[in-house]
Amino acid sequence: MTIRYTTAQHGTGGGSGVAGILRDVYELRARRSGRVVRVEVDEGQMVAEEDEIVLLRSDGEQVMITTDVPGVIRELYVDAGLELLPGALIALIDED
Repeated sequence: MTIRYTTAQHGTGGGSGVAGILRDVYELRARRSGRVVRVEVDEGQMVAEEDEIVLLRSDGEQVMITTDVPGVIRELYVDAGLELLPGALIALIDED
């Protein structure tokens, strides 16, 4: 799901010095439960559509979670060994 976030950016000119900037950020979420086996990316890394993000072990099988959008990994919320439930936030991907 893509959400528009407003982020504060501090200016050097007069006034309050803070301006809001809208950014398109994609929330990559788990579609099933399982344990994270391996994280394939780092924060700040560029990714393309269908790039592998996380390897998940679910119901005895390994499932690769990929991204639906290109962009930059802004935040990762998972580490190896973490148990995920469906809908758990895995990463934020900045589409701008």
